Amino acid sequence: MTQQLAPHATPRRHSLEQLDLWVALGAIVLPVTMTWLYLYSSEPALTGILYPISRIIEFAFPAIWVWLILKHPFKLMKPSLKGLGLGVAFGIIIAELMLILYFGFLKHTPALAETPAAVHATLLRFNVASLPAFAAFAAFITVFNSSIEEYFWRWFVFGRLKAAKGFTFAIIAATLGFGFHHVLILNTFFEPQYFWSATMVFCALISTGGAIWCWMTHNTGSVFAGWVSHIIIDAGAMLIGADMLIPYWKELAL
Repeated sequence: MTQQLAPHATPRRHSLEQLDLWVALGAIVLPVTMTWLYLYSSEPALTGILYPISRIIEFAFPAIWVWLILKHPFKLMKPSLKGLGLGVAFGIIIAELMLILYFGFLKHTPALAETPAAVHATLLRFNVASLPAFAAFAAFITVFNSSIEEYFWRWFVFGRLKAAKGFTFAIIAATLGFGFHHVLILNTFFEPQYFWSATMVFCALISTGGAIWCWMTHNTGSVFAGWVSHIIIDAGAMLIGADMLIPYWKELAL
């Protein structure tokens, strides 16, 4: 039986809506691929070039697809106070647990023995070789990078998948993509023998956070609460990174 189009739909519009699901699923590959390129390239100098390119692509691709191709209204989710208290509370609780876990239990464990050196080496790939540069980098990751991730993963990937296949499918697919993206990042900070006991454990926790941010976006109609939560948690992560860099502060201060 031939599928009937809505009276206002055109064949091109109908085909684009069908393609929407596959575009959103395919978009998951973008940050994964770019992360692989800028962190695992044999040429460290490329990291400082490829990273900003990756962020430009992650911003431009959803905009081009949603606004220029699908021709949906040119608007993002407006900031909303709905759920903001929950977002702040979740961010503070998780950041506090991260700091307690690190300073109280993990800092001097074998799993983190090589992590400070790996963090330092990664920063050098980003041309972060001074204290002002680290402060600027930490602020960028905490505020701007978190906004790009909420825009890309929650507004675009989760939002388009939810429109195409519903909430359950969307939150599972977006969470898995967000988690795998962070596997590549965290894998650079741990020795191979700690892949399952450290890298994958922390990525599972990050994925859980991603799922909660999807849920917040779904229930509030805005990425704002999740973004504020994301900022607080990333700030906690930057404090841990700063502590790991203490042995390198003198070098970074030159």
